[in-house]
Amino acid sequence: MDAHQVSLYRLTAAGALLATLTSGLVGCRSRSQLIREGIKQEVKERLDKAKKDPAASSIKVTGNNNSFVVDDALGNHILEAKVEKVDGAMRPDRGIEGPILMHQAKCLLYQKGKPQMHLDAPEATWDGQRLVANKTAHGRTAEGDMVVDSQTAIWTSDTGVLQMDAAKMQSLKKGKVTFNADAPKAEVRGQLVTMPAGAVGNNPDGQRLKADHVRLFRDSGKLEARGHVVVTDGDTTVSGQRLQADTRLKKGRFSGNTRVIAKSGKLPLAQKRNR
Repeated sequence: MDAHQVSLYRLTAAGALLATLTSGLVGCRSRSQLIREGIKQEVKERLDKAKKDPAASSIKVTGNNNSFVVDDALGNHILEAKVEKVDGAMRPDRGIEGPILMHQAKCLLYQKGKPQMHLDAPEATWDGQRLVANKTAHGRTAEGDMVVDSQTAIWTSDTGVLQMDAAKMQSLKKGKVTFNADAPKAEVRGQLVTMPAGAVGNNPDGQRLKADHVRLFRDSGKLEARGHVVVTDGDTTVSGQRLQADTRLKKGRFSGNTRVIAKSGKLPLAQKRNR
């Protein structure tokens, strides 16, 4: 990688194709191979077009073989990365040729010029718009209030949205865990964490939550769940269609066919109401 400033061209069409490729595998070929091979021609076409139109070059990268910084046209940081090595050509006269494949990447992701999340991955691909980690990812928010681990992760620089498969999350307050959640899919969008395909969660006090759809608000610690919601506290179980609570699961409001089974007579949620 050249130490001088070089241009990375926006690859909007390639980014769309990348999203399609990451949805599955063909035969025994790895996703990283599909990404490199599948969008190589698209990337070259975009580069040829961009060379004829200098205004198309709106993202810049500076650095060396082991670390680099990506800025937007206004000079705001998009991505900082420290890596073991990089596969992919980056040349001042031609920008990038195909996606950049980073090995043992430690990235700091930015949104609107402000740090958003640290994301580490054994292998990650950056195409000028998206960062894709297909061989596990570990992240923590810049505020230090959440830690995430996932089998795959895709971060889109324009929106700052992080999408994960097979995700495990921990909410933290002053360094202490307040809530754990496992979900087949999860999305972090600013202060909102969405688990749209079901989730199972628990807190350090032993309360457990299961629901079809869960939303967690990082700034307030509020939690919303819907669809076959079940909260278990020892030998007491409360179920319903919707729940508004906090991650402590001590106080909240159930609605929609609420049912309580309390052998001990002690209810885990202080407020309950059928609707």
